[in-house]
Amino acid sequence: MNVTNLVSSIRKEVKVEVQQRITDVVITVERTNDDPLLGQPAGGRNKNVFPLEFAVLFKVSAFNGSGVTFTWDYGNGSSLDTTNSSILTRKHWYSSVGAFNFTLKSSNVLGNHTVIFPLLIEKSIIGMKLSDNSPRVLNETTSFVLTFTQFGTNSAVEIQFGDGSIKFFGTKYRKQEFSEVHFIEVENDKKTIKFSHRYKDPKMYPVKILANNQVSQLISNFTSVLLKRPCIYPQVEMVGIGGTPKSCMKIFRSQQFTISTKNIIDCQASRRTQFEWKVFQYHASNKTVTSLNISTILSNSNLFIPQYSLPFGIVKMIFTVIMLGIDGVKNTTDGFICVEKSQLVANIAGGDGRSEGYSLDITINGTTSHDPDFGPGFHDNMLFMWLCRKANESFPENVEEMLPVPPEKSDAAFGGCFGSGLGPMNISSPSFQFNTGHLNLGDYVIELRIQKDKRKASFSQRLKIVLGEPPSLLIE
Repeated sequence: MNVTNLVSSIRKEVKVEVQQRITDVVITVERTNDDPLLGQPAGGRNKNVFPLEFAVLFKVSAFNGSGVTFTWDYGNGSSLDTTNSSILTRKHWYSSVGAFNFTLKSSNVLGNHTVIFPLLIEKSIIGMKLSDNSPRVLNETTSFVLTFTQFGTNSAVEIQFGDGSIKFFGTKYRKQEFSEVHFIEVENDKKTIKFSHRYKDPKMYPVKILANNQVSQLISNFTSVLLKRPCIYPQVEMVGIGGTPKSCMKIFRSQQFTISTKNIIDCQASRRTQFEWKVFQYHASNKTVTSLNISTILSNSNLFIPQYSLPFGIVKMIFTVIMLGIDGVKNTTDGFICVEKSQLVANIAGGDGRSEGYSLDITINGTTSHDPDFGPGFHDNMLFMWLCRKANESFPENVEEMLPVPPEKSDAAFGGCFGSGLGPMNISSPSFQFNTGHLNLGDYVIELRIQKDKRKASFSQRLKIVLGEPPSLLIE
């Protein structure tokens, strides 16, 4: 603002900051990526029940206001998070079950706005597994054992026996949902549920187990068998093969070997067996498998693995013994093999010593060097380095880092075969030729060093240069 008269003037400035009040703050609370039910609404009638085992995602999905600061209070006594309006999501892990009030306080210079979201944290159902004492014989009762690593909070289980019969188990909290069916009440922290069922007709029955609570659900399929005559499931074992990736049997890809099994069969209902092998590449990062073209059905329980047939890494083997003529009587075992890289093989034709005449053209041949995992003559991605010295000399430790030297006579004072130094020869091929006239009479050592990925190997050949042409011996 300017104020003036005939003799003077005054100018004053005032800075005004314009802000928008905070209104209409909306928050959403969702499952995070690790939750198996990601994408589904939260549990409970109010969609506000979340699993203890996974983080909860809090999100500011809409708001009006400028210069806003958010304070995130998770309601469990943890330290508060404070962010500006550029950060609209936060994750939080709860360490115990219970009811919590999540509070989001939004503030700027004009005031503040608070939103409260009440939520419940409950335990998930984890590690559900069913077993039974089948195969059973006509008029015998089948006993089942259902186990859990964690039963979860307020869980219920439905057992479908495959013959139209159903049983329900669950905590007292869930009983009201099953008022029209027979519901067996169990404790909230139950880890083992035992029950029985009597089948009428001899056959294979697909049993289905469905367990759920407000934060999780599990479905498992099982097979129970009723027979006319006694039979037990085969006992199967891979001999010497570890049952987990960490306990895998280590082999080289260049090996051929046989996986032996030990099996016990006690079955009056069938006298015929079938052996089935399946082989997979196991991916440890995500615990998935890729089928390999080695799977087969054999009349013999042992599996022969040829050379070069397995990929590097972890291989999962699944072996199944099937009793033929009766449905559902079989057993399976898993085994793991770690396929490792073999040591490289370096070699120079002629062995570890040879004599050659002076001033003759000779060949130094290292083509029989190879990677055993791929066989002879396969030199892809293999590096060849050649060294040459007098018999009374030694290569320096850093010889592989030295500049190449030419394979021709120079000043003898520099050392090496040619007086051009003890560095590597300027040759990278598997074999080469040179004239022995570049050498003096006497004893030399030619060394081949090969490398592929991080593996290395070497071979030394003593070379004696003499007058004339020494006899040679060839064995075919």
